[in-house]
Amino acid sequence: MALFIACHKQTELPNHECYIPIHAGKKISGKMLDQVLGDDTGNNISCKNKNYCELTVIYWLWKNKLFNDDYIGLVHYRRYFGNVLSNFKFKEVRIYDRANISNKMKQYDIIIPVKESLKLSVVEHYRKFHNVEDLMLAKKIVDKLYPDYSVAFRELLEQKKYRFIICL
Repeated sequence: MALFIACHKQTELPNHECYIPIHAGKKISGKMLDQVLGDDTGNNISCKNKNYCELTVIYWLWKNKLFNDDYIGLVHYRRYFGNVLSNFKFKEVRIYDRANISNKMKQYDIIIPVKESLKLSVVEHYRKFHNVEDLMLAKKIVDKLYPDYSVAFRELLEQKKYRFIICL
């Protein structure tokens, strides 16, 4: 099992052998991270990191197939599998190691974070922190190409409970 940590800056990292830091968007960052792989080698879309964030790392892992582990995953440098509470000053005992994750994978088909309740809906949050036109374009695409999902997508956009953590 190899769990890649998408990083864009030097940061504290967990001391578990299954976690491997990778510099997301290295091609455009202008930074060098000590002893960290980059997503800018081989077949990559590192230069598109401003648009795709951690997905540039997923693309790099998919296209380059450099690892032979049975399971390959991705976490964000501030978001890990485990019992990390809402503060970002994690303690390693709370972050799941290989044994914890293997145990959870035997118990469940999928591991997802709990939903968090916020004051803003998904669309309001996106409007405040991102380019809402991107989200509206995605909505138009869903409406046109996947009309069976249009109602569910609209309901999702109005929710005030959602999962922030991307761990694959």
